Amino acid sequence: MRLRPIPLALVCVLATSIAPAAIAAGPAPFLNFSNYHAKAEMNMAAGEGKNMTAQQEIWMKGKKVRMRMNGPMGGMNTISDGTTMFMWQDSQKQGMKMTVRPEQHGTQLSDANDCLKNSKSLGEETVDGTACEKHQYKDCGGKNDTTVTLWIAKGKQFAKKMEMQSPQGSSTILYKLVETDAKVSDSEFTPPANVVFKDMAEMMKGMQPPPGGKK
Repeated sequence: MRLRPIPLALVCVLATSIAPAAIAAGPAPFLNFSNYHAKAEMNMAAGEGKNMTAQQEIWMKGKKVRMRMNGPMGGMNTISDGTTMFMWQDSQKQGMKMTVRPEQHGTQLSDANDCLKNSKSLGEETVDGTACEKHQYKDCGGKNDTTVTLWIAKGKQFAKKMEMQSPQGSSTILYKLVETDAKVSDSEFTPPANVVFKDMAEMMKGMQPPPGGKK
């Protein structure tokens, strides 16, 4: 069965909620590592039996982050250099770019570590053959209503598993491969030249109704 591409307008709408969450949640798995690569399996539940499984791959170098997700909707890609975020789908030649606010990226690494320092310890568990320390925190910084549970590999300081629970649904990420001293090329963070990226802010303006509604 051939997968239908996601309309760019829909990607634009999804990005207003998914992209900031991805950047905010992203640093937690790699904590203090400046060069990081991981492969993971993500399971998401949105209620009413709407479950989705996707394969995720993450690269990090300094403040630069790249995420790739393969799921029922096909391949989705995100690149952030700390200033601008680019999103595109494999099957389309048009993508979207948006400005990354400081609260979405620059301070998230320190925020994640602060949240972990103030988290509740839930003991120890073995995850996929790795001994882990289990931690949980909620409403860190008062910015959301999400409960995050992390399984941190003992003595290694990276997350082996992460669960997020919110009124909108839940997701579980199991990190199958983790490289904390990866040699990540700068080319991983270069958006593809054959994709035309449109500014999300301008696109959203075009989707909003005029003041006072339709005339």
